[in-house]
Amino acid sequence: MKRAGPLLTLAAAAALGLGLLITDIATDPTDEPAAASSSIAAQPSSTVAPGSTAPTSSGAAVTFPAQADYVAVILAQPRPITLSITVTGKQAVAYACDGASVETWLRGAADAGRMSLTGKDSELQATLKGDSLTGTLSLGEHVLDFTAPLVRAPAGIYLAQSAGGRDSWIVRPDGSVTGVRRQPNGTTVPAPNLAPDARKVHGDDNDF
Repeated sequence: MKRAGPLLTLAAAAALGLGLLITDIATDPTDEPAAASSSIAAQPSSTVAPGSTAPTSSGAAVTFPAQADYVAVILAQPRPITLSITVTGKQAVAYACDGASVETWLRGAADAGRMSLTGKDSELQATLKGDSLTGTLSLGEHVLDFTAPLVRAPAGIYLAQSAGGRDSWIVRPDGSVTGVRRQPNGTTVPAPNLAPDARKVHGDDNDF
């Protein structure tokens, strides 16, 4: 019975020590949560970095095709005016006639979807909208509005020189032809039928 006291004392001390150890384990943080936080922070961010933006589309700049032809028939008095415009690179040539006696040639720059052409007593201003040119043709004191759609070959402007003078034609998309002959004395008359050797005029032509 005298030895029970020390044994009970040792048992109580051991139990107290174990309790303190369990409490210490439960309250002290380990390195695992810190490592987890570090791992999350190191993951690549899916947000856009400051100062950078996602690509946006503002729409392509309006430009003319490298080679293009546009044709319109403008209602006018006493006869309709047929207009054809041809663009090559950044140069354009236009020809307008009534198939009888009125005709005019114009030339100028065509860039960024706009063109400004001038001729003898004539002027043309136009803007590219989709596949069509919209603008005005000034013939003397007359200002005519037009919309000229893009056309495919063989539509366009044609030219031929002969003993009878210079023949100019516009071939429309439906194959019909309107033209004027400028005779050696400077007068104008309806052009004959489209000549087999007529050459197609392009926007960078100067020989007319």
